Amino acid sequence: MLSAAAIIIGIITFYIKLNKDSEVAAYRETIAYMDRHADVLREQWELIQANDADQKVIKLFLNRLEQMALLVNKKAFDNELVYSSYWELYCKPLEQKCVEDFFIASRIKDRHIYSEYKKLSETWGTRIQEEQSGDTLSSVP
Repeated sequence: MLSAAAIIIGIITFYIKLNKDSEVAAYRETIAYMDRHADVLREQWELIQANDADQKVIKLFLNRLEQMALLVNKKAFDNELVYSSYWELYCKPLEQKCVEDFFIASRIKDRHIYSEYKKLSETWGTRIQEEQSGDTLSSVP
């Protein structure tokens, strides 16, 4: 009886440690990935906003965001870390005519392309609208 209890406690402890290690790894990987790609994403976004982006820049930009969205949706990246740094890139680009046109044309050819980006932008879009419609600034000192 005592050994069965020890085994159960050992399994529970292992499970808790495994979950914590996975969470820490997701944080670490998210931060490392964001550090490596932040400058390029910022440059591409600035080109898009200035209407100076060609199809190649838009494709690379959306591909990077799709990759991050996939990793967030698969829980390999931490949702909150990516959201706090890149929320704008999941709600504003499709307001740009050139990005929207590229996005639609790509999805006509293959409806699964950028599906992770679309899913995450819709999920975060709701959250962003709620945050922006609320009086969040009045609570900040």
